[in-house]
Amino acid sequence: MTRTHRNICAICGINTATTLDHLPPKSIFPRPRPNNLITVPSCKECNQNASILDEAFRLYLALHVVRQGDEATKKYFQEALKTFEHNGRLQREIINNSQPIDCTTESGIYLGQGMKVTWNSTAHDAVIERIVRGLYYHHFGEVLPPQAKVFPKWFSEPNEEFLQTMNDLTKNIIGNNQFVYFYGRSENDPTKSVWYFEFYGQHWAGAHTGMD
Repeated sequence: MTRTHRNICAICGINTATTLDHLPPKSIFPRPRPNNLITVPSCKECNQNASILDEAFRLYLALHVVRQGDEATKKYFQEALKTFEHNGRLQREIINNSQPIDCTTESGIYLGQGMKVTWNSTAHDAVIERIVRGLYYHHFGEVLPPQAKVFPKWFSEPNEEFLQTMNDLTKNIIGNNQFVYFYGRSENDPTKSVWYFEFYGQHWAGAHTGMD
């Protein structure tokens, strides 16, 4: 399916596209938004179903990257925090997914007790899959077939092997390094592709795609 078929949803690959979807979600960028945001054709169902997951992903990401401390990240955190303040469901979810931890400096000085927030893996993996399917369409001009699977991955941080792998892939940046990603696709089997994502230099994820 080529990009001439713009009436097909880039996410599900089945329904008629009636709108555009930002991938990654534009809500993960602080205002003013970057001028190189990516949009792909999307059906109404895929777009609407994504809103709740995007909201959760945005807040969890903010809670995990705020420690970086630069101005853009602080602004993003402050904007995302408004979601927490006005969404009782997310408040309860985050409280239930939090665990007390002892906080120390790198030199071992005890700072007191804080809270560790565990990611909502359902929201995380669903958003990663949508990003992959959208970027696949954007870069390769084809819809990833609905029967092709996306396998999301988590990374604590890039190790040497991880970095070496990324050297063989194409790099792209959205915003002021708030979202950096690497991608590649098999020449023999277009359904096989690999993706690595870096959010705010603090959260790493990715996925590979294929028929099995």
